[in-house]
Amino acid sequence: MKHLPEGDVAWLPEARGKAVKIIAALLPHLPETETYRVLFMRRAMSEILASQRRMLVRRGEDSDAVDDAEMARLFTQHLGRVFAWMDEQPRLTYLEVDYNAMVAHPAPQVAAIAAAVEPGLWRQREGS
Repeated sequence: MKHLPEGDVAWLPEARGKAVKIIAALLPHLPETETYRVLFMRRAMSEILASQRRMLVRRGEDSDAVDDAEMARLFTQHLGRVFAWMDEQPRLTYLEVDYNAMVAHPAPQVAAIAAAVEPGLWRQREGS
């Protein structure tokens, strides 16, 4: 997935009908020739910020260059752009899932995901 911006989509045909984990920033790099159903996992901002800081430390970058309030503001803006982009895509639908609620109380979240399943999309059934 990391090479989507360079146009690496050779893996895409084998991913049809499967779940693929991809970060929000790479969604706009998906080719327009496919149809996508996205489960958008939204996490608590404090966890996102902690994850970003750990990533910066691993990269050897200054994890204190931007304070948490500014990082949260920038990330919120980024998510706004991603959701606006997804809303404009005719070949993409998405379901937003609260990751923290999923972990704490999975049943309601799983029910929402199950309700979004379209059995009619199952075209390549074994034995058919």
